Amino acid sequence: MTISYIADTLVTNLRRAGKLPPHDQAATAAALLDKLNTEQRLYLTRVLQSVREQYRQAYYDITTTAALKRYAIPARAVAAGIVAVAKINSDASRTPLNFFSDYRVQESNTPTAGDCYLEGNELVLFQDPGAITLRVTYNRRLSELVLEASARAITAINTGTKTITVAASPSTFTSRTTMDLIKGTPHFDTYGIDLACSSIGASATSIVFTATLPTSLAVGDYVALPGESPVCNAPWEMHDLLVHKAAHAWLLERGDPRAGSVAKLLWGEDGKGGMEADALSLLTPRVQTDSKPLINFNAPGWSRWRGRWRWPTS
Repeated sequence: MTISYIADTLVTNLRRAGKLPPHDQAATAAALLDKLNTEQRLYLTRVLQSVREQYRQAYYDITTTAALKRYAIPARAVAAGIVAVAKINSDASRTPLNFFSDYRVQESNTPTAGDCYLEGNELVLFQDPGAITLRVTYNRRLSELVLEASARAITAINTGTKTITVAASPSTFTSRTTMDLIKGTPHFDTYGIDLACSSIGASATSIVFTATLPTSLAVGDYVALPGESPVCNAPWEMHDLLVHKAAHAWLLERGDPRAGSVAKLLWGEDGKGGMEADALSLLTPRVQTDSKPLINFNAPGWSRWRGRWRWPTS
């Protein structure tokens, strides 16, 4: 039996989990997909963030410009938040920047408490950075789920010409010049976001990219519109949790008493067990070993970044 990971299967499983009758006219595929996306965006993201195991951590490099101190936070950062910022040095080493911990310190015009701060949706540097590279680490948002018909599985890859082949592209691809590439099997990584490509023609079967294609990209992976995916980007073990949480929300909104039985599956009889507790136990610890720790916290150099970094004067 071939295992299906696509959003279409999640919709089918949601109907089953909620025991939705086939004559329920409100339970269209589009409506159930919307419910899955709502619960993925809020509930599942919170579950993944709560364990602090970097499941969705990514980074974005910014080349700064002299006299320009404000830079946009990556558009796909969860809640417009940042995990860390570091300066990439000429020898490829990294020097962490410290964040202002208090707005009043920021206003004091002395960088004694940090080198940068967040204001609105921008990262603001205290001093003129000159021309350097900053690496912004953030938690990337789960891509919006779409039915498989709104994406395309890759049928062939030509790394030399940077071309991927798909079945006739859907109408939503027409004239697009950026696309996402998503792994179609666990762990459903996003191989590339907003990758530049030639303008896609109607029903095109070939998409030519500007950038070098990811080496891990394989036949069976997907190309989709930026920010979309036909598979849930969370670990596969979380997919059933998402389905049942969406089923619970669907039934609860309609005052359906069956929501209670789904709630017991999710959180147990006493609210302390169930599928959510099982999921959390699988998510952490991510590195599992019964032997000595893999990281020696007392090794030389472990604490070399302790203390505050000061913006270089030259």
